[in-house]
Amino acid sequence: MDPQSGDEVWRGLLSGEFDWERDRRRFRLLPASKRCKNCLAPLKGAGALFMRWIGRGPYERNPRFCNF
Repeated sequence: MDPQSGDEVWRGLLSGEFDWERDRRRFRLLPASKRCKNCLAPLKGAGALFMRWIGRGPYERNPRFCNF
């Protein structure tokens, strides 16, 4: 992820353009034994396969969070 896209993500989160709660509700429906502490994305279990397919997996520096 380049710095400009990271800035765009934060701008969207803080301004309300990005609906964080909608994604949390969606990710909660996927089966998982371990989830991201921010967005509830599955990090382990059956739902993690789908998340890795769309490009979201555990963050390298802290495995409690996803790499979003």
